[in-house]
Amino acid sequence: MGLVLRKAQLDDASAISTLIIAAIRQTNANDYPAALIESLPEHFSAGQIAARMSMRDTYVALDAGVVIGTASLDDM
Repeated sequence: MGLVLRKAQLDDASAISTLIIAAIRQTNANDYPAALIESLPEHFSAGQIAARMSMRDTYVALDAGVVIGTASLDDM
């Protein structure tokens, strides 16, 4: 089975949180002060992600059933 794109479900919130926090720490660490990088994960906990999912269209990309990407859209 190849790459799967689908609307995220509430039980994806933990995997989405883990993915976003890893991206913040790996990708943004060179661009922002360490204190800011360390404060950002609290805004992307699984609970915060789940709450946002009720207000936004959230999608995940899966490879072999593992969340490897995510995107969300709001009504701008």
